[in-house]
Amino acid sequence: MDEEIIKKMNEELIKKTAVKVNVLGGTKLDEVIKFLDEANKNGKNIYVVFNEQNLYSMLDDEDSCYKKVVGMTKAELEREWQEDMQKLKDTAEYDDTFCHDVDEAVNYLFKQAYNGKNVYIEFNTFKGKIRLYSMVDTMNSIYQKVTGYTKGEYDAIHQKVDALKERSKNLVSFEKSADWFGYIIESVEDPLRKGKDVELAIRVMELLDAGDSARAHQIMAQADREYAFALTAILQFAKDGPEFYKEEIAGLGLKLTKEERELIESIEAQNNQYKNNGEVKD
Repeated sequence: MDEEIIKKMNEELIKKTAVKVNVLGGTKLDEVIKFLDEANKNGKNIYVVFNEQNLYSMLDDEDSCYKKVVGMTKAELEREWQEDMQKLKDTAEYDDTFCHDVDEAVNYLFKQAYNGKNVYIEFNTFKGKIRLYSMVDTMNSIYQKVTGYTKGEYDAIHQKVDALKERSKNLVSFEKSADWFGYIIESVEDPLRKGKDVELAIRVMELLDAGDSARAHQIMAQADREYAFALTAILQFAKDGPEFYKEEIAGLGLKLTKEERELIESIEAQNNQYKNNGEVKD
């Protein structure tokens, strides 16, 4: 019997015995493909109607789903999209408008796109000037170019930074607050630290401020990878940081080096000066 005929017969049987599954409106094609792939792995013969096309778990793969829905494979679609974006970049006109921050840039470029204008502006970052395009860039791509994060990630980071600033504002002397706030941002933006060392340091500072140094040492004893960063932060920024640091080192059975002793003495003198001047922020 002809193999091609057998193949077609199998396909028809699969289609006739497949169970229809409805998907929610707004579901993306890639999500449907992932759903069908999971069904295939679990041996389930189902199909989904997407953009008036029947997509089968036991017959279709990513390429065939894309061909049915958009007329080309995903790779071909992405290549075509990239070519279109490059054409828009090549034909974009320079706009010398100056935007002070990323939100202003987003709003300005969206307005130009809404008015059908294909332009680009040059935006100053710490890495130098970058180009932002009205007809190419999205809100997320603009944020990623400028900050290294999507809009959602950027907002989440700054919400956490603001919360940590507010929580610790009375725990650090006024003169050190600018450096402390910079330390918070650095820690929260670090993909490995994620602000965990700052959270630990603040918890210890709160206990020290309440006069419960014993509990503060217990908290530090339970810490893991954030221990070292938190302890040096406490030394630098906590009002009683130097004394707490010395107690921690002694508790570990270690001795301070000459450089450590000199640094601690310097921080102690600085703290005493701020206290004597009456400039510790209430």
